[in-house]
Amino acid sequence: MISYSLPFDKVTLRPLDALSPDLLQTWQNTPVIRDSVRGFRFPVQLESVVGWIETRRHNNGRNEAAFSIFYQESGVGACFLRDIDWVNQTAFFGIYIGAQSSQSKGVGHCASTLLLDYAFNALNLRRVALEVIATNTKAIRLY
Repeated sequence: MISYSLPFDKVTLRPLDALSPDLLQTWQNTPVIRDSVRGFRFPVQLESVVGWIETRRHNNGRNEAAFSIFYQESGVGACFLRDIDWVNQTAFFGIYIGAQSSQSKGVGHCASTLLLDYAFNALNLRRVALEVIATNTKAIRLY
């Protein structure tokens, strides 16, 4: 069992474009992240990351909400709500901590808690679902 104090006072959610596209590309091409999440199956090109950020910006508030995760003032990951259905008050949740130095320290737990608080209390959603790859044991432990 891992024991740590949760760093709620050091974790913040910021607009997704607070992270550089280069950093996001590096994380999305890291094998442990690429193989653990559902979105990145092939090498991710920088142009694709820039387009991905622009799409998130365009859809923000329409059917998704995407955030960068900062821990101790450094960008360490990303989290989002996608496929927001305003009528049925539902969405899908996703997260990854890209900075290896911030993994397994409670950062993902804090970021998830902040995002779910936003989903239920600010957006008035009633159900948030997720999908996880069966071999992603860190995510399963978090969820």
